[in-house]
Amino acid sequence: MTGTVANEGAVTATWPEAVMPHRELKQVLRSGQFAVTAELSPPDSADPIEVYKRAALFSGYVDALNATDGSGANCHMSSVGVCALLTRAGYSTVMQISCRDRNRIAIQGDILGAAAMGVRNILCLTGDGVQAGDQPDAKAVFDFDSISLLETVRYMRDESRFLSERKLSTPPDVFTGAAANPFSPPVDYRPQRLKKRLRRVPSSYKHSIVLICPVWKSTCARCAISDCTSGALS
Repeated sequence: MTGTVANEGAVTATWPEAVMPHRELKQVLRSGQFAVTAELSPPDSADPIEVYKRAALFSGYVDALNATDGSGANCHMSSVGVCALLTRAGYSTVMQISCRDRNRIAIQGDILGAAAMGVRNILCLTGDGVQAGDQPDAKAVFDFDSISLLETVRYMRDESRFLSERKLSTPPDVFTGAAANPFSPPVDYRPQRLKKRLRRVPSSYKHSIVLICPVWKSTCARCAISDCTSGALS
């Protein structure tokens, strides 16, 4: 797929054709294959070409591109904006949603908007505290944490309703995931939290390690995960 981007009525550039595997991330994971995604850091810019240039580096090498949502509590182009641009260009995307910056009303709207633009994967994150970023005086929201956000996406998708019980005419067709870091203290608490997430939405998982090490094997064993080598790697 190719196309053009216009700026104030004038065509400024043509986006490159995406070279991605012709398979959905959900299909890869559910078939038991090992999936590879890459985090795409959104630019500090309103120019879509900067997004396409970064994405082109990964064409043909990953199953999906993961658009971060204000990572490190720093402001960049929004994850929903990046995913909309990349989906239009033919890339498979994972949209991150951080609970730090928006309340449940805004997040539910973003879920519907992203699904309408073709985003099929959502990664649910609690988010870093605002003190970690370059605007520490910003007001943190945290209306959800990652567990309640997972449940919200599942409820909208499977029950076709907002949290208010208002009916959705078309639910979001999205595949959900979360993140696990078995090395983050307190280490003994991590398997418990992973279990809670898997109970909410046992459909997908992303783990933030690159080697199948003893700590991760132990975490999987305590969560009754039989195959600690499957999942998505980023």
